[in-house]
Amino acid sequence: MAGREEEGAAAVEFALVLPLLLTLVFALIDFGVLFGQTLALNNAAREAARQGAVPGLTCAQVKATGQSSATSIGMTGSAVTPTVSPCPSGEVCSGSVPGQALTVTLTYTHQWLVPIPVPGVPSTYTIRGHGEFRCEYS
Repeated sequence: MAGREEEGAAAVEFALVLPLLLTLVFALIDFGVLFGQTLALNNAAREAARQGAVPGLTCAQVKATGQSSATSIGMTGSAVTPTVSPCPSGEVCSGSVPGQALTVTLTYTHQWLVPIPVPGVPSTYTIRGHGEFRCEYS
């Protein structure tokens, strides 16, 4: 009967370790989603800047291209804030000096899937995608 006083010890140990294990698993998943969204934002910003560097697109069209390209895991284009610099009225690169950089920055606020139970850690994280191409015409 030596083993009788240890009955249930494994269940208690499992109950103590389970919250830590689940927090670790969900944190890994959440950081994977965040990483995927960051890659998608960078790709969308580069795509918008590339399209803006050729003749015929306005600032609003470049912004719309960035938003529509920035669809990823849990991220919709309408939640993405685009900025284009320089952003004149009319075509984006018209009147510029050839070789001038056209910069597109996309901003998205990532909401953690599972809140991190650590004091001082915010519930959201702002990620930015950046794309830059030279204007090839004036």
